[in-house]
Amino acid sequence: MKTSVIRIAPIALLLLSGAEAAILTLSCDGTVTNLVWHSDHKPEPVTNMGLVVNLSEGTVTGFSFPARIYKTDATRVEFKGESGNWSVWGSIDRVTSTVKASTTVPYPISIHSWGLVCKP
Repeated sequence: MKTSVIRIAPIALLLLSGAEAAILTLSCDGTVTNLVWHSDHKPEPVTNMGLVVNLSEGTVTGFSFPARIYKTDATRVEFKGESGNWSVWGSIDRVTSTVKASTTVPYPISIHSWGLVCKP
């Protein structure tokens, strides 16, 4: 008989329905890339960036100000927010523990793309 093992990422386990009210503190590594026209577009390393996912309050914090969670399902948490001229939008993949996000400010122009892998 063949036995199959399914590996579930730690974030998926913690963000399942039984832990919905929990506050999840994440440590993330990855890159941030400056996308403005006069930059070199080189990804810069990000190490131990803190993100806090609060499903009961519907917020994700860690990108300068809290963003509102506007959609969740079995595989993703999607968020977006604005504060003054700053804006952020992105998603957390519950299966792969990856975060993809963009942050912008119109003046002085700043557009950054974030690619992170997080763990509790």
